[in-house]
Amino acid sequence: MQVVIHTSDLQLLALLVAVLKEEGFGVSWNRGEGYPIAGLDLLEKGQAVVWFTPLGLRAYSFEAMAFLTRRDDPKTLPGGLLGNRGLGLSERERELLLALGRLGTLSAKPLARALGASPEGVRFFLRRLRHKFALEDPLLLRLARRQVEAWEAQRALALESA
Repeated sequence: MQVVIHTSDLQLLALLVAVLKEEGFGVSWNRGEGYPIAGLDLLEKGQAVVWFTPLGLRAYSFEAMAFLTRRDDPKTLPGGLLGNRGLGLSERERELLLALGRLGTLSAKPLARALGASPEGVRFFLRRLRHKFALEDPLLLRLARRQVEAWEAQRALALESA
């Protein structure tokens, strides 16, 4: 499998190249053909995004709406890219992530209105999303906007092929 890494973070790039090449993946940086993986700095360019956490490396697939690493172990990323994914999002978490991306707010009341849910329920699932992604709020909102773009593109492709 060929992977294109989009990031300006050289530490992240070095780790990804080492982990992926060890498993036989072809890797290029910022250009070429292959599955696009992006760091948080260029997350709009990726079908998956990767970032450092205090425990290691987390990777998330916009297409699968699931994490590609398990327990933030970078060595699990190649398996995740081949379909052996980690934790996924529940249906409510998916709905909330898409609503975050569409509305661009972390405020419970507008999100609750958009989802037809209670503000308390929204706050509960928002805490879960914050915990799963371990990102600061502005980055979580940016990721959510990218998720909406990816989801809409996926939906358009499905309609074209139907």
